[in-house]
Amino acid sequence: IAGPGVDVFSSLPMPRQYGTFSGTSMATPHVAGIAALIAESNAGYRGAALAARLKTLAQALPHPVSDVGAGLVQAP
Repeated sequence: IAGPGVDVFSSLPMPRQYGTFSGTSMATPHVAGIAALIAESNAGYRGAALAARLKTLAQALPHPVSDVGAGLVQAP
């Protein structure tokens, strides 16, 4: 599963407050948040079932599976 991870608006230490970052540290919270939404919607979505649901909902991307997995994570 891939998440949006390029030029993501984020908080920064003072005095700057806000800026953009890129990388897995920006993409991971998106995927985790969507996984939480899916898990909240149905108690059956845990472990392998949750991973399968994330993959089913993912939007295919025009990149190698080795780079983006099942595709771009999608909120339910």
